[in-house]
Amino acid sequence: MKTLIIALKIFLLLTVLTGIVYPLLVTGIAQAIFQEKRTEA
Repeated sequence: MKTLIIALKIFLLLTVLTGIVYPLLVTGIAQAIFQEKRTEA
């Protein structure tokens, strides 16, 4: 049972990281890099 709880915690952590944190991070970096092109349009 302890292993199942640990696995669920890791699953939730990775879900949050890959589903929320990573996309926001990539979007923020892309907007910072392409800021000049974004303001022209």
